[in-house]
Amino acid sequence: MLTEIDFIALARKETNARKKMRYLALAHFKEGQSRTAIADALKISRTSINKWVSLFLNHGLEGLNDARRTGRPSGLTLQQKKALSDYIEAYSELNKGGRLQGVDIQNYIAEHFSIEYEISNIYRLLRELNFSWITCRSKHPNIQTSKHPNIQSNHKKHKMFLKSFLMETILNIPWQIRLENVDVWFQDKARFGQQNTTTRVWARKGTRPRVVQQQQFEYAYLFGAIYPSSRATEALISPVVNKEVMKLHLQQVSKATPKGRHAVVVMNSAGWHTQELAVI
Repeated sequence: MLTEIDFIALARKETNARKKMRYLALAHFKEGQSRTAIADALKISRTSINKWVSLFLNHGLEGLNDARRTGRPSGLTLQQKKALSDYIEAYSELNKGGRLQGVDIQNYIAEHFSIEYEISNIYRLLRELNFSWITCRSKHPNIQTSKHPNIQSNHKKHKMFLKSFLMETILNIPWQIRLENVDVWFQDKARFGQQNTTTRVWARKGTRPRVVQQQQFEYAYLFGAIYPSSRATEALISPVVNKEVMKLHLQQVSKATPKGRHAVVVMNSAGWHTQELAVI
């Protein structure tokens, strides 16, 4: 088995420095060098050389792997870890919101298990218990998740709207207007406001608990239009959205259109975008 393995090639591919040294030692051993000579060449104790050769002869290449280091035993028993996990998981799903910080978990362990943990070890323990520090998903205060089992999947189903410029738009302009004298504008509106954000909690990896979030906020509407060919823009900010405000915005576009040219405004298919808007 010793003669069939290319230890030099293994050493070149190995990223672990300790394991690479073991491969080099066995490469020298394969060439017939004495263990004392190998120790002198690699500046390693002869005891280590003897150990590596023995491990390889008895267990093959697997014997050269680093043994798993158990480290210091955990201060919590399996039952205590289970209780701590249940406490953190239950707290992350409370409807009233809030969050557990490292010091809170530190105090909980000291109070219930009479074990003192350094705060740095608290975070190490949380990772060991498969918890991560993540942002919650928000839900409306009036929504009862139990009555809407598919609420999360429904939130992910967003409709994609594609605005297309149809030839019918060109065909509907006055007959005397030449196509090269037509300015095509694209118009839309959006609502802007301020709203609080959700906080982070300790939760199981791969999960995102939902917490109640107030979703009411003060907002205003921004009407915007752009003529891409010239990069001209027209905007209007309003506290409400209706046909009258829309007409005001179309008037702005009309005033921005040079004399002798005709503006075609492409907009979405909102129910109140009717022919009446063309009369401004």
